[in-house]
Amino acid sequence: MTNIVILVVFVGFLSVDESLGACDSKTCIGGTCNVTTKSCNQGCGWGKCDLTCTSSVRKCIQDCKWKDCKAISNAETLNQSCSWGNCEVACLGSTKQCNQICVHGGCNSKCDAENCRQDCGSGDCGLKCPSGTKECIQDCTRGGCNANSNAETFNQFCIWGKCNVACLGSAKQCNQTCIHGGCNSKCDAEKCRQVCVSGDCELKCQSGAKECIQECSGGRCRMTCSSNVAKCEQDCFGGGCDFKCFAKECKASCFGGGCTHGSSTSGAVRAGFGITNFLLWAFATVGRLL
Repeated sequence: MTNIVILVVFVGFLSVDESLGACDSKTCIGGTCNVTTKSCNQGCGWGKCDLTCTSSVRKCIQDCKWKDCKAISNAETLNQSCSWGNCEVACLGSTKQCNQICVHGGCNSKCDAENCRQDCGSGDCGLKCPSGTKECIQDCTRGGCNANSNAETFNQFCIWGKCNVACLGSAKQCNQTCIHGGCNSKCDAEKCRQVCVSGDCELKCQSGAKECIQECSGGRCRMTCSSNVAKCEQDCFGGGCDFKCFAKECKASCFGGGCTHGSSTSGAVRAGFGITNFLLWAFATVGRLL
């Protein structure tokens, strides 16, 4: 008798979780939210839920306890929390803040909001920010993330390395911080910066860039600057870096030896290090021990 009761309750829970209903002032079971409410919340226990919030909704929330959920939002704020990954977000132009938290990775966000943020716990996430976005942030804990951004300012934080960034011509600032190395940045923004702690990173600055800086504390990094770049600088600690500069101003600092430099313009190659160089070297040492 007890087993029958449990089964009935379980089946009832499934039917509620997967049902499609209209929006009221508090909860959207599923489907499209198209009424004027302060907030629209979807709690999805078994995954594979879809949520669409229109511009009449101020705050749109999707809490996906499993995986494979999708959210499309034109609301003022969207927050998607995805516990087991493989979720998708699409934020449209009326959205001011678009947040995706992906615990087990494998998520994707296409964000046309004013401010975009993706937090990826287990890596392998993708983030796209077009030119209408002011600030775009990707925080990738386990590495292996990809970002394509034309936002005014872009920042990628990659802990376990092997992340990729492509910043397009409308961007003003493009930053990549890579702790365990093996990251790549292809930058056409006004200002490009790559900080690579454990080394083996690559930065390519294209014709739209004005200032390009690579700080490589673990060595074995590669940097290329095109002829239209005004200033190009590589600081290499650990040695074994490669620097190809065709910019108007080229500067390279190599500590550890074994660096190669190719330049068609006048520039300077420095050896040794100051306090900034020492700190980067110290970070590299700590990174290799982690």
